[in-house]
Amino acid sequence: MKDDLVARVQAIFDYDVNPNALNEDGDTLLHSAIRAQSEDIIDLVLNIPGVNISTCNREGVTPLILAIKLGYRKIAQKIYSFTCSTIAEFNVPSNAITIHYKTNLGGGRFGSVYKATLYNEEVAVKIPHRGNEREILKEIEIMQKCRSPYIVDLKAISIQNDSPKLALQYMDCGDLRRYHEDKRMGRPTQIQVTSFEVAWVVANALVDLHAQNALHRDIKSSNILLSTNHYIKVGDLGISRDIISDTMTGVVGTLCWTAPEVIRSERYNFAADIYSFGVVLAELDAKNEPYLNLTKGMDLFGKIARGTIKPSLSSTCEPWLKNLAEMCLSFNPQQRPSAQTVVDILQARFAQSTRDDNRVQRSNSTPVPSTFQNQPAVYLLVKHCF
Repeated sequence: MKDDLVARVQAIFDYDVNPNALNEDGDTLLHSAIRAQSEDIIDLVLNIPGVNISTCNREGVTPLILAIKLGYRKIAQKIYSFTCSTIAEFNVPSNAITIHYKTNLGGGRFGSVYKATLYNEEVAVKIPHRGNEREILKEIEIMQKCRSPYIVDLKAISIQNDSPKLALQYMDCGDLRRYHEDKRMGRPTQIQVTSFEVAWVVANALVDLHAQNALHRDIKSSNILLSTNHYIKVGDLGISRDIISDTMTGVVGTLCWTAPEVIRSERYNFAADIYSFGVVLAELDAKNEPYLNLTKGMDLFGKIARGTIKPSLSSTCEPWLKNLAEMCLSFNPQQRPSAQTVVDILQARFAQSTRDDNRVQRSNSTPVPSTFQNQPAVYLLVKHCF
């Protein structure tokens, strides 16, 4: 059956059909193959001359984002890897990046971030503060090592002078912290995301980081970025580090999101990121930062370090979120789930509801686009296959 399906789709190629055209459901052939979870067909489509993996379907979603939204982690990685393989130039001359210094997007202890243009593409560029060039070079090393569809992409670097620059994906909707603020204030937002969608992306980002023996060390709402084009991504690997001998020491990160063992300057490992993820889950419940009504001082941080206080969850918190947050916020690092276990928990809840939503969406048919009206045989074959 599968061989027959692949053969039928291969026949479509012989008609010299535009592989980026939309079918009656508003999808390209690649979108349809993703929905069918047919990796053989995805491989075929990715190798068609002229295929554009950035083409959006009628809902404005690219194939990569569709795979992420449907929870198809393996397929998302396949498409992302193909995307990375098409990047011809990485280390670019300094004049390839035009920085718009009037548009400051933020910054931290090591550098500032500005809106910029890389050739004709909008990007965000991080420039180190004086004396922090080595930290930026470390960030470049981590980002090159830990490439993931769930982490903000490093588009290019420029290290041809004394001030290295990182050109990153431009996330036009800001961060989750601002998103929650806009929601609380009744302000319109450019993108709509659910707590589950955020949890899914962040958990997958941690799986990919930890698989490369790297810790993020600063998971928090202001490092979870949103975009109309790139969906949800984890950003700011500025203090991420390789894990050495399975343990690290030293206080890093933002204290309200920091694991107790890190505040106590004890040895820590991947479980520290999971605790920070648990704090983000509490933020998703409250739609606000943790410990909002408490004075931020040594007394609070002492309580976090001793485990006598942790972010609270509301009485209306969704059960899946409450259960997962409580596991991740365990005082004992050994009792926290791994990032892969978190993904498995979310996947179990996610898969069926996603398929149900997908079936509802695809039941709403629309007229056949003109692209296919002149080639009915091809259109019927595509419709039959999917």
